[in-house]
Amino acid sequence: MKLDEVEVSDDVEFVGKIVSTTTDNFSYIKKSGLVPIDVLLESESPISNHLNKYQLKIMPSEHKLFYKGKQFHIPAYGEECEWCAYGEDRCRFEDKRYKDMYCPYLKAILPLALKLYRDRSEIELFLLASTEEMLGYSTVKYYPEIFVTIDDLVKNLFKKKLNIGSEWAEQKQHSYIVTVDVKYNDMSYRNNYISGTDGGDATDIYLAYEQFCFKTYDYAEEMPKCFWDNVWLIRTCLNRLCSSDGIYNEICAGIKHNVKIPYDKLKIDLV
Repeated sequence: MKLDEVEVSDDVEFVGKIVSTTTDNFSYIKKSGLVPIDVLLESESPISNHLNKYQLKIMPSEHKLFYKGKQFHIPAYGEECEWCAYGEDRCRFEDKRYKDMYCPYLKAILPLALKLYRDRSEIELFLLASTEEMLGYSTVKYYPEIFVTIDDLVKNLFKKKLNIGSEWAEQKQHSYIVTVDVKYNDMSYRNNYISGTDGGDATDIYLAYEQFCFKTYDYAEEMPKCFWDNVWLIRTCLNRLCSSDGIYNEICAGIKHNVKIPYDKLKIDLV
């Protein structure tokens, strides 16, 4: 069997890990399982309830953010504003190619828009990392990473320093690591994945593995998806097998937004 003709991705599962915290003794996750950040923001979750204390409400499905009762539009990544946050009839930066470099509102809200829309609010997890690396990543051991994004937005846009995560960290009952089985095809991205559209990197990969292909291709773009999937799986396994003293490159992935993972499929370890 050759790399450009065998499909193994349907049969491959990875064990992923997620670091998180609880302030409700796991009540929400027991009821809802693992859900993406847009669902957490719009449902009666510990995260949305915590934001309510700061007069913040975010409704990704409607592209709305409310702060102290005032409504703001969250444009999708690369989308024009629905209306001007400064009350202008016409955008004062409409002649600029990269408006977020000039408009203070777009510059402040862009990181949130990226998480919600470009990254599709997806759950991210570690496929390969040491416990120390996972617990040391960002703020996840103490409070949800989204609070950093929202804190920065409020500071830059409204000149208020809320420290949303600090109170959560004081109230948290546990930090924990969730272990979950994830099918290869249920992942939206994987670190170090190279496809036929990745220019010189794709050409280098094709030239390195073309001897293991059934057909000859003129361009890397012509390679079927199974080739790139198989090469990523091979390179990832070799990286793990050839690592010395447990030193290897951290690998992360995203779970597709529509994938449902109920609580009974999770293994939770307190840390």
